[in-house]
Amino acid sequence: MEVPDRLPGFVAALVIACILCEADAVASDPLDSPGWRIVAEQVLAGAPYRFDDRVSVHVPAVAEDPTRVPLHVQVTDIPGIQRIVVAADLNPITRAVTLLPEHRLDRVSFGTQIKVEQATPVRAAVLDDDGLWHVGGTWVSAAGGGCSAPSLASVDPSWSERLGEAGGRIFRGSKGVPDRLKFSVVHPMDAGFVSGVPRLYIQETSIHAIPDGKRVMRMLTTAAVSENPVFAFDFTGIEGVAIQGRDNNGNRFALRVAATKTVP
Repeated sequence: MEVPDRLPGFVAALVIACILCEADAVASDPLDSPGWRIVAEQVLAGAPYRFDDRVSVHVPAVAEDPTRVPLHVQVTDIPGIQRIVVAADLNPITRAVTLLPEHRLDRVSFGTQIKVEQATPVRAAVLDDDGLWHVGGTWVSAAGGGCSAPSLASVDPSWSERLGEAGGRIFRGSKGVPDRLKFSVVHPMDAGFVSGVPRLYIQETSIHAIPDGKRVMRMLTTAAVSENPVFAFDFTGIEGVAIQGRDNNGNRFALRVAATKTVP
């Protein structure tokens, strides 16, 4: 088939429009990240998305310790939350946490600590029940090396004796304030980037309500989460939880947590 030397005018206009649209999509990232297009392809799998102020990510402006950067994600008034993905654009392990609620939510408050390899945008992407991702984020500045640094456990000969030790509390909120679950797990969360140190990290955690046993939340994590992680969730109307988890090597942990009467 012979290709004409010139494209018809309307085809040329369409090509130019597509190029301009693509350039505009790249420029529309409010954080102006060089890695956003790759993150959008990997994390969002090409699904439609919008940048949304209802998704807020809070991290320090400067990470004093790149192996343990405090992170808090707040999602408000997005009906039918299906999943939440926390990712750092320029990390070697981009995705840190995926939250999978087991019942209909329109708001989520979640906190933990992550590693950052360098200065990077940290994002939270929220999938609603219409298949649209809502994305929020912010930059954190860091000296670097958080993901590639070995864990403290890797140089402690006794670390395996405490592997999987877990503890937590539920703090009862005052009127109009959600209850807060906090729990921690002894685990190296090694990424396997150091010679002789194998990859070992908590992979999946399930949170079940007490006494009915219904699963409230499933959480998938990677080695981008900090060593000996602490997780915090806000809930309402929960008397207690049973938490079960496993790492990528099949090691398991479990704990049961009852509510108290105090607010943290």
